[in-house]
Amino acid sequence: MALYINTNIWSLNAQRALATSQADLTRALERLSTSLRINRASDDPAGHAVVERYTSQINGVDQSKRNVSHGTVFAQHAESNLESIKNLLSSTDPANLGIRELIVKANVSTISVQARQILQDEIVMKMNEVERIAQTTEFDGRKILNNSTTNTIFQVGPNAADTVSVATNDFRVNRFGVNRLLGNGTGTNSGGVRGAGGESIIIDGYVGQEKVSIPAAGTGGASAKEIAKAVNAAQAGTGVSALARTDLEIVGWAKGSYVLQLDSANAGTPFTFAVLDGILPGTVDLSGMVTAYNASSTRVTTGIEMSLNADGQGVILTSAAGDNITVTLPAGANPAGLPNTLILKPTNFTGATTGAGVDGFRVQTLANTLTSGSRAFTGQVVFDSERPFTIISEPVPLPTAAPFYPDAGLVLKEPTVKTLPRATESSTPISLSTIDVTTGPTSIRDAFAIVDGALASVATQRAALGSTQNRFNSIIDNLSNDFVNLTTARGYIQDADIALESSIQTRASIQNQVNIAILGQANALQQAVLALLR
Repeated sequence: MALYINTNIWSLNAQRALATSQADLTRALERLSTSLRINRASDDPAGHAVVERYTSQINGVDQSKRNVSHGTVFAQHAESNLESIKNLLSSTDPANLGIRELIVKANVSTISVQARQILQDEIVMKMNEVERIAQTTEFDGRKILNNSTTNTIFQVGPNAADTVSVATNDFRVNRFGVNRLLGNGTGTNSGGVRGAGGESIIIDGYVGQEKVSIPAAGTGGASAKEIAKAVNAAQAGTGVSALARTDLEIVGWAKGSYVLQLDSANAGTPFTFAVLDGILPGTVDLSGMVTAYNASSTRVTTGIEMSLNADGQGVILTSAAGDNITVTLPAGANPAGLPNTLILKPTNFTGATTGAGVDGFRVQTLANTLTSGSRAFTGQVVFDSERPFTIISEPVPLPTAAPFYPDAGLVLKEPTVKTLPRATESSTPISLSTIDVTTGPTSIRDAFAIVDGALASVATQRAALGSTQNRFNSIIDNLSNDFVNLTTARGYIQDADIALESSIQTRASIQNQVNIAILGQANALQQAVLALLR
């Protein structure tokens, strides 16, 4: 056996084995102390890269959970303020009525002008509070109900595309109410063809677009009531509702006794109208006539209400349901000597009075003679929605002879040609600030529509916020699952197996001690050279 002094091969081999066992022992001790299999990139380069990606995803998920909680508080805060607005618009508290209940309270014919003004003042006060809430409601320093912030975005996941947008509408009084499109006012239906030729309209609302066929009619054209019914039947698909009303003003009265027959949804009934002289010269007193009519069986039979017009020198016949109203002079029922004309003025009158018994634009005159005369009038349809909409009128053939009234109660304009072209009309916002219960039945009817539109807008927004809260709760559950799954996946790669590392540590520790002993013996072998040199 060769003996070397300069190179101790046995010692070098023992040192190499000792270094290996020491490295194993050091690695095992490090993993046991940190509980991590990967403590640096060199431990597992590919595994380290995967762990880093998982870690960024886990951190993003964790922060997203806090963002979602923030978004939930945002939705709750906006919804609670909208609840306050809703309570101002409508309340069941008898000690603190909402705007709608005040409108109901004002809609009594026996209420005084002063009392109605007091109710209007209270309505204005509540409008001011609605305005204050809309203008001051904020979240994180951002106004959220006055159109300053229309869209709030929340990051609800670890990636760029993981966002949820929460939209809030404008609830300021001057922008908050109902979107409305007025059909043509009450008009004569003589010569009208509405419904006879399959006439239809297309309603393009915020929910969707639907074609509505106007009900076919016989001689008088479909009533506004029938049109409104057809529109409301499609409301679920369009978001647009309709109201119908027929208002017909009759002026030109003189002192005396008139007999008119009124026809509406029910059988017509003749009624004697006793007209008295007014207090001022040249005026008449119609109040007794109105009171007598509204207390009569004729009102019940026809469903037509009567009220005084603005100057008290005329009466307004109203079918609140939107039925057609027909006024007839029974043959021989009216004595001679009275003024020869009663002027029937439909709603939205813009034309000039024409001669007796002649149709003109939207004015109808009836000769008050011993001969009979009859004119029928269709009502007005009012289209409402909580959001903007349009109505498209389909082309319709017109009669060959004037007058042309296929549009009475619809949205089409007065025709000037034989075939009416396709026309589109857009709704107009009507704000809560326009509510005024002091000016009579028409304004109160409008007030109901406006406040109901406002309530619908609040309900829709609250529903959206409620759905958003539920969505955020679902997102939280999903993020919690993602957090667990991503953390588990990272743990499989990064975490140390303590049982395995303990066995490795024990083995490496024993091996290290053995290697140290062997190294000592290997170093002692060199001393054998001294025996040869003695």
